[in-house]
Amino acid sequence: MNNLAYGYGAKNLRLFGKIFGKDKDYWVCEMEELNNKDDYDLNKYTYFVTDSILNDWIRLPDTSNEIVVKSRYIKHLVLGDLNHNINSNPKFDGNEKDYIRAQIARISYSTTIYPDGIYEKEEENQGVQLKEEENREIKSTQELNNTESWVWLRPCLLNSGNLKAIETENEEDEENQGKEAKESTVERLMKLENDKDFWKLSLQGLQDVHKLDNKDICYGVNVLNSLRWPGAINVAYKG
Repeated sequence: MNNLAYGYGAKNLRLFGKIFGKDKDYWVCEMEELNNKDDYDLNKYTYFVTDSILNDWIRLPDTSNEIVVKSRYIKHLVLGDLNHNINSNPKFDGNEKDYIRAQIARISYSTTIYPDGIYEKEEENQGVQLKEEENREIKSTQELNNTESWVWLRPCLLNSGNLKAIETENEEDEENQGKEAKESTVERLMKLENDKDFWKLSLQGLQDVHKLDNKDICYGVNVLNSLRWPGAINVAYKG
Protein backbone atom coordinates (compact mmCIF):
# COMPACT_ATOMS: atom_id res chain seq x y z
CA MET A 1 0.00 0.00 0.00
CA ASN A 2 2.94 2.34 0.62
CA ASN A 3 4.09 1.88 -2.99
CA LEU A 4 0.55 2.60 -4.13
CA ALA A 5 0.46 5.84 -2.15
CA TYR A 6 3.81 7.05 -3.50
CA GLY A 7 3.05 6.01 -7.07
CA TYR A 8 -0.21 7.94 -7.29
CA GLY A 9 0.56 10.78 -4.91
CA ALA A 10 -2.27 9.90 -2.54
CA LYS A 11 -3.76 12.49 -0.24
CA ASN A 12 -5.44 9.78 1.84
CA LEU A 13 -5.23 6.01 1.60
CA ARG A 14 -6.99 3.30 3.57
CA LEU A 15 -7.80 -0.38 3.41
CA PHE A 16 -11.50 -0.33 2.52
CA GLY A 17 -12.29 -3.99 3.12
CA LYS A 18 -12.54 -7.39 1.54
CA ILE A 19 -15.03 -8.82 -0.98
CA PHE A 20 -15.38 -12.58 -0.93
CA GLY A 21 -15.57 -14.34 -4.29
CA LYS A 22 -16.33 -17.86 -5.45
CA ASP A 23 -12.84 -18.54 -6.81
CA LYS A 24 -10.83 -15.60 -5.47
CA ASP A 25 -11.38 -12.81 -2.98
CA TYR A 26 -10.69 -9.11 -3.46
CA TRP A 27 -8.86 -6.87 -1.02
CA VAL A 28 -10.06 -3.31 -1.64
CA CYS A 29 -8.04 -0.13 -1.09
CA GLU A 30 -9.54 3.39 -1.21
CA MET A 31 -7.46 6.37 -2.30
CA GLU A 32 -8.15 10.09 -2.37
CA GLU A 33 -5.72 11.67 -4.81
CA LEU A 34 -4.33 15.20 -4.71
CA ASN A 35 -6.59 16.51 -7.46
CA ASN A 36 -9.19 17.80 -4.94
CA LYS A 37 -12.28 16.58 -6.76
CA ASP A 38 -15.63 17.93 -5.65
CA ASP A 39 -17.38 16.07 -2.82
CA TYR A 40 -20.27 15.41 -5.19
CA ASP A 41 -18.08 13.77 -7.82
CA LEU A 42 -19.01 10.08 -7.85
CA ASN A 43 -15.34 9.31 -8.58
CA LYS A 44 -13.78 11.51 -5.90
CA TYR A 45 -12.24 8.34 -4.49
CA THR A 46 -10.25 5.81 -6.51
CA TYR A 47 -10.36 2.12 -5.70
CA PHE A 48 -7.82 -0.64 -6.19
CA VAL A 49 -8.18 -4.39 -5.72
CA THR A 50 -5.89 -7.39 -5.42
CA ASP A 51 -6.46 -11.06 -4.70
CA SER A 52 -3.36 -11.08 -2.47
CA ILE A 53 -1.69 -8.27 -0.56
CA LEU A 54 1.61 -9.61 -1.93
CA ASN A 55 0.49 -8.97 -5.53
CA ASP A 56 0.14 -5.72 -7.46
CA TRP A 57 -2.93 -3.55 -6.92
CA ILE A 58 -5.26 -3.16 -9.92
CA ARG A 59 -7.10 0.11 -10.37
CA LEU A 60 -10.85 -0.21 -10.85
CA PRO A 61 -12.49 1.89 -13.59
CA ASP A 62 -14.48 5.00 -12.77
CA THR A 63 -18.19 4.45 -12.35
CA SER A 64 -21.25 6.47 -13.40
CA ASN A 65 -24.74 7.02 -12.10
CA GLU A 66 -26.13 4.80 -14.89
CA ILE A 67 -23.92 1.87 -13.85
CA VAL A 68 -24.78 2.36 -10.18
CA VAL A 69 -28.50 2.28 -10.94
CA LYS A 70 -28.20 -0.88 -13.07
CA SER A 71 -26.18 -2.63 -10.37
CA ARG A 72 -29.16 -2.28 -8.02
CA TYR A 73 -31.39 -4.40 -10.22
CA ILE A 74 -29.21 -7.47 -10.72
CA LYS A 75 -27.73 -10.21 -8.58
CA HIS A 76 -24.26 -11.46 -9.34
CA LEU A 77 -22.10 -13.96 -7.47
CA VAL A 78 -18.61 -12.46 -7.47
CA LEU A 79 -16.15 -14.93 -8.97
CA GLY A 80 -12.80 -13.22 -8.52
CA ASP A 81 -12.29 -12.55 -12.25
CA LEU A 82 -12.34 -8.81 -13.01
CA ASN A 83 -12.87 -9.40 -16.74
CA HIS A 84 -15.77 -11.82 -16.34
CA ASN A 85 -18.72 -10.75 -18.49
CA ILE A 86 -21.90 -10.54 -16.44
CA ASN A 87 -24.93 -12.25 -17.99
CA SER A 88 -27.99 -10.90 -16.22
CA ASN A 89 -31.58 -9.82 -16.64
CA PRO A 90 -31.94 -6.88 -16.85
CA LYS A 91 -28.76 -6.51 -18.89
CA PHE A 92 -25.73 -5.09 -17.14
CA ASP A 93 -23.41 -3.21 -19.50
CA GLY A 94 -20.08 -4.13 -18.00
CA ASN A 95 -17.99 -6.87 -16.45
CA GLU A 96 -17.15 -7.83 -12.89
CA LYS A 97 -14.80 -4.91 -12.29
CA ASP A 98 -17.56 -2.44 -13.27
CA TYR A 99 -20.04 -4.23 -11.03
CA ILE A 100 -17.65 -4.24 -8.07
CA ARG A 101 -16.86 -0.54 -8.50
CA ALA A 102 -20.58 0.32 -8.53
CA GLN A 103 -21.22 -1.77 -5.42
CA ILE A 104 -18.31 -0.12 -3.62
CA ALA A 105 -19.86 3.27 -4.37
CA ARG A 106 -23.16 2.13 -2.90
CA ILE A 107 -21.48 0.75 0.21
CA SER A 108 -19.15 3.71 0.70
CA TYR A 109 -21.83 6.40 0.50
CA SER A 110 -24.21 4.40 2.70
CA THR A 111 -21.88 3.42 5.53
CA THR A 112 -19.17 6.10 5.95
CA ILE A 113 -20.21 7.67 9.24
CA TYR A 114 -18.50 9.77 11.88
CA PRO A 115 -19.20 10.98 15.43
CA ASP A 116 -21.18 14.22 15.43
CA GLY A 117 -19.29 17.37 16.47
CA ILE A 118 -16.03 16.72 14.58
CA TYR A 119 -16.96 18.11 11.16
CA GLU A 120 -18.92 21.18 10.13
CA LYS A 121 -20.61 22.28 6.91
CA GLU A 122 -18.94 24.56 4.37
CA GLU A 123 -21.48 27.09 3.14
CA GLU A 124 -19.67 28.00 -0.07
CA ASN A 125 -19.44 24.61 -1.81
CA GLN A 126 -21.90 22.51 0.25
CA GLY A 127 -18.99 20.41 1.49
CA VAL A 128 -17.75 19.59 4.99
CA GLN A 129 -14.54 20.37 6.83
CA LEU A 130 -12.86 19.50 10.11
CA LYS A 131 -13.71 21.89 12.90
CA GLU A 132 -10.91 23.80 14.55
CA GLU A 133 -9.46 21.58 17.27
CA GLU A 134 -10.69 23.79 20.11
CA ASN A 135 -14.26 23.67 18.70
CA ARG A 136 -14.52 19.91 18.27
CA GLU A 137 -17.04 18.11 20.46
CA ILE A 138 -15.65 14.76 21.54
CA LYS A 139 -18.48 12.40 22.45
CA SER A 140 -18.15 9.98 25.34
CA THR A 141 -18.37 6.22 24.88
CA GLN A 142 -21.85 6.25 26.41
CA GLU A 143 -23.02 9.05 24.11
CA LEU A 144 -21.73 7.21 21.04
CA ASN A 145 -23.97 4.27 21.85
CA ASN A 146 -26.84 6.25 20.31
CA THR A 147 -27.59 6.97 16.63
CA GLU A 148 -28.20 10.63 17.53
CA SER A 149 -24.43 10.98 18.05
CA TRP A 150 -23.45 9.85 14.54
CA VAL A 151 -23.67 11.54 11.13
CA TRP A 152 -23.05 10.58 7.52
CA LEU A 153 -19.75 12.09 6.44
CA ARG A 154 -20.22 11.72 2.68
CA PRO A 155 -23.08 12.86 0.43
CA CYS A 156 -26.12 10.63 0.11
CA LEU A 157 -26.44 8.53 -3.05
CA LEU A 158 -29.79 9.38 -4.66
CA ASN A 159 -32.11 6.99 -6.52
CA SER A 160 -30.75 8.33 -9.81
CA GLY A 161 -27.22 7.28 -8.84
CA ASN A 162 -26.20 10.94 -8.51
CA LEU A 163 -24.93 12.61 -5.35
CA LYS A 164 -26.48 15.98 -6.11
CA ALA A 165 -29.91 16.70 -7.53
CA ILE A 166 -30.04 18.09 -11.07
CA GLU A 167 -31.04 21.75 -11.18
CA THR A 168 -33.76 22.63 -13.69
CA GLU A 169 -34.63 26.11 -14.91
CA ASN A 170 -38.16 25.52 -16.15
CA GLU A 171 -40.95 22.93 -16.40
CA GLU A 172 -39.78 21.74 -19.81
CA ASP A 173 -36.34 20.86 -18.43
CA GLU A 174 -38.00 19.08 -15.53
CA GLU A 175 -40.09 16.94 -17.89
CA ASN A 176 -37.02 16.05 -19.96
CA GLN A 177 -35.05 15.02 -16.88
CA GLY A 178 -37.93 12.90 -15.53
CA LYS A 179 -37.44 11.42 -12.06
CA GLU A 180 -33.98 12.93 -11.66
CA ALA A 181 -35.47 16.44 -11.74
CA LYS A 182 -37.77 15.65 -8.81
CA GLU A 183 -34.94 14.60 -6.49
CA SER A 184 -33.53 16.73 -3.73
CA THR A 185 -29.94 16.81 -2.56
CA VAL A 186 -29.75 15.38 0.95
CA GLU A 187 -28.44 17.73 3.61
CA ARG A 188 -24.84 17.07 4.62
CA LEU A 189 -23.94 15.63 8.02
CA MET A 190 -27.42 14.15 8.40
CA LYS A 191 -27.85 12.27 11.65
CA LEU A 192 -27.86 8.48 11.62
CA GLU A 193 -31.03 8.65 13.69
CA ASN A 194 -32.92 9.08 10.40
CA ASP A 195 -31.84 5.56 9.41
CA LYS A 196 -31.66 3.96 12.85
CA ASP A 197 -33.69 0.86 11.86
CA PHE A 198 -30.85 -0.20 9.57
CA TRP A 199 -28.03 -0.04 12.11
CA LYS A 200 -27.19 -2.16 15.12
CA LEU A 201 -25.24 -0.44 17.92
CA SER A 202 -23.44 -2.25 20.69
CA LEU A 203 -20.83 -1.56 23.36
CA GLN A 204 -18.14 -4.22 23.51
CA GLY A 205 -15.44 -4.92 26.09
CA LEU A 206 -15.12 -3.18 29.44
CA GLN A 207 -18.20 -1.08 30.12
CA ASP A 208 -17.36 0.23 33.60
CA VAL A 209 -16.96 3.99 33.96
CA HIS A 210 -13.86 5.27 35.79
CA LYS A 211 -12.82 8.71 36.98
CA LEU A 212 -9.61 10.12 35.50
CA ASP A 213 -8.66 13.79 35.94
CA ASN A 214 -12.27 14.50 36.93
CA LYS A 215 -13.49 12.97 33.67
CA ASP A 216 -15.63 9.87 33.17
CA ILE A 217 -13.63 7.32 31.17
CA CYS A 218 -14.96 4.10 29.66
CA TYR A 219 -12.65 1.63 27.93
CA GLY A 220 -15.43 -0.05 25.98
CA VAL A 221 -15.56 -0.05 22.18
CA ASN A 222 -18.55 1.27 20.24
CA VAL A 223 -19.47 -1.03 17.35
CA LEU A 224 -21.96 -0.06 14.63
CA ASN A 225 -23.04 -2.74 12.17
CA SER A 226 -24.90 -1.85 8.99
CA LEU A 227 -27.97 -4.05 8.48
CA ARG A 228 -28.22 -2.95 4.83
CA TRP A 229 -24.66 -3.97 4.09
CA PRO A 230 -23.69 -6.80 6.46
CA GLY A 231 -19.94 -6.69 6.90
CA ALA A 232 -19.77 -2.89 6.94
CA ILE A 233 -18.67 -2.12 10.49
CA ASN A 234 -17.67 1.13 12.20
CA VAL A 235 -15.88 1.22 15.55
CA ALA A 236 -14.93 3.96 17.99
CA TYR A 237 -12.73 3.85 21.08
CA LYS A 238 -12.85 6.54 23.78
CA GLY A 239 -14.69 8.94 21.46
